[in-house]
Amino acid sequence: MASQIIFFEKNKLDIDNESASITVTDLVAYNDGADFVNRLRNRDNRSAWMTTDSTDAANTQLDIDLGEDEFITDIILVKHNFKSYTIQYWNGSTYINFSTVIAPSNDTKTTSHYNFNKIETDKIRIIIYGTQIADADKELFQLIITDRIAQLNGWPEISGVEFDTSKRVTKMLSGKIHMTESYEAFGFNLTLPVYSDDDDVAVFKNIYERRSGILAWLCGGDETQFKALTKGYRLEDIYLVRPTNDFSAELYKGLYKSGIKINLQFKECII
Repeated sequence: MASQIIFFEKNKLDIDNESASITVTDLVAYNDGADFVNRLRNRDNRSAWMTTDSTDAANTQLDIDLGEDEFITDIILVKHNFKSYTIQYWNGSTYINFSTVIAPSNDTKTTSHYNFNKIETDKIRIIIYGTQIADADKELFQLIITDRIAQLNGWPEISGVEFDTSKRVTKMLSGKIHMTESYEAFGFNLTLPVYSDDDDVAVFKNIYERRSGILAWLCGGDETQFKALTKGYRLEDIYLVRPTNDFSAELYKGLYKSGIKINLQFKECII
């Protein structure tokens, strides 16, 4: 069954959380990657944390300190090669399992998502026992630890999906062009002429009132629902966005018993 869009709070481990830290323990690796472990929280799928000369027997351990107690419902490992591992949280005296135990022994996915009953903690521990190719170095591009805002019930139209690079084109005297551009910024729109799901409307209003970025996952954790899978709809495509237009409560055709018009314009943001 298809899965609708999911919105999350900003990653509790996000790079702008100056109190957060990650400690790596790997007694076998020549380099445990500790010097660039912050790549796990920089929102960038182009750079990764990776060990050098580690083995499956190393039982590589990531200890995540969030800096303070946070509410958590979801953990997403974005672009990884882990086969066997466990993820637990600190309850104040010891590390314990989530309500849904996270202990896969044969994970074949490159992006893995776990949802569980809401807990409050300041520490998470990941122990990696094996990689999908035996004795390969461990690799993880993003670690997202977050609290779910909501998964939509209805199906607004997704449009205007773009990766804006702010291209500037200057035509030279020779007739050739000089082009400058930045790294892409993700954007999309949610539109529907009439929307009457009260829960979803409350979610949209909540997103506007936050005045800060939220994580948007267009595939909702199921990329198999798309006939042609493209960038923006993959499991790995999770972006920090904010609405760029104002919230509107205009009724469809002005009728009191009809729903409201939905037009949310999202753009990738800094905070």
